[in-house]
Amino acid sequence: MRVLSRFVLVPIVIALLPACEGGETPAGCVCGPAGVTDVLDPELPKRLLDAWGGADLSPMHPDGCPSTTPVTTTPLPWKAGAFCDKAADCTLPAASPPGLRTYCEVATHACRYALTSNAEPLRELQRLYRGVQVYHARKHRLDMEGKDLGCTYPSESLTTPLDDCCKLGKEAAERVCPADPLLWSQPEWSDLGFQILGAHRFQYAQRKKAGGPWEALATVDSTCGGCKHTFSVSALERAEDGCRLDKPNAVHYRPGDDKGTWSAEECGAPLPEMDLALTTEQQIEFTFPSKTGLWSDSISGPLNPAYSPSAFIPMSLNPHYDEVKTSLDVLAKGAASYWESGTAGACSFPIAAPTTPAEGSCCSAGNLKGHDTDGDQRCDPSAGAWTSVTWKDLGFAIPGSHVFVYSTALPDAQTFYAQARGDMDCDGYNSTFRVFVRGTQVGTGCVAEIVDGFYAEEETE
Repeated sequence: MRVLSRFVLVPIVIALLPACEGGETPAGCVCGPAGVTDVLDPELPKRLLDAWGGADLSPMHPDGCPSTTPVTTTPLPWKAGAFCDKAADCTLPAASPPGLRTYCEVATHACRYALTSNAEPLRELQRLYRGVQVYHARKHRLDMEGKDLGCTYPSESLTTPLDDCCKLGKEAAERVCPADPLLWSQPEWSDLGFQILGAHRFQYAQRKKAGGPWEALATVDSTCGGCKHTFSVSALERAEDGCRLDKPNAVHYRPGDDKGTWSAEECGAPLPEMDLALTTEQQIEFTFPSKTGLWSDSISGPLNPAYSPSAFIPMSLNPHYDEVKTSLDVLAKGAASYWESGTAGACSFPIAAPTTPAEGSCCSAGNLKGHDTDGDQRCDPSAGAWTSVTWKDLGFAIPGSHVFVYSTALPDAQTFYAQARGDMDCDGYNSTFRVFVRGTQVGTGCVAEIVDGFYAEEETE
């Protein structure tokens, strides 16, 4: 009998074993699927062949075994080829990445790999994937001039931090990147509502290559000796659902980083490149957040049942978007009404209003000197702030405290926009939102159209 294997060590072991002849199975001999039986799992032969891609790749061979021979334990040659009876038979190399685990798959007696549910790369890749779902699926994203951008992806990021955590840790033994909120303030991260506020082990990147899917990557040097590992997920667009993205059922793993380098001398033999299957619970974390706060209208068209628990898409990840939407809706409707009324004796919009409140910020922290006297980092109520002619013409005032400051502008005689700008954490960086109204004259009448969608810049800053 022959035993085939894709592992280098197995033929050496098998060469020392006796052949299966004469209807007998010597100790350690592996019988083929035509005759193997397992008192615990009669389907074992078929499952083994399926798991290993067919007889030519299986460590079993379908010749020369009596049909009555039971196989109740995993023979030694199988274990040499990463087969197992129990979890203890499966071990990870010393240079393995944090968060990776191995286990013995009962159905195939094969050692498999997976990410632990609390693993840093799984947790952060889930957050990035949810962020790109929201960013990409939002209908009618506008540019800063109010033109429809359609289904878009965020701009490509650099690897963040640029240096790996072995270099950034205070001591090499720590192997952690210290907390640095400024690293995540760039639009390519803030547009996804993503930042890491504590210490971490991995570097992150996200990108959309021309003609390919969007992907997020997490890379770590597990030993601080050049033994790098990369986990990644890809976002695939569902054509039948417009801008919707399908959710992944696996995280891809490969040894090395983007340069593909791996030092066998320093790190030992690398793990194989592979897809790490996700449990149902892990997959759920790749879907949209649950329905909280302000959400858009229901999505039209086919709905993928996997997108539970909500059939809605959040219009923004900004935690104060409810204020933004309510205020900008009032301003847009007020501008459209003003144009259509011909109040000034012709088709026109109200004159531009400067930033209100005049301080330009609602933050008193960090020497920002905003319109805030009680230190809650919100603009204090101020009826006098909204008494100018433009705010009256638009029917707009905010009676209570608020987080954003507001202004309006007229890029040309037929275009109006209202802008909201707010500093969520009072660090001097602002989120900006705009809504647009376009006016036309039809005969002697004035017709205004509120542009569907909004412009956003650093929307979670």
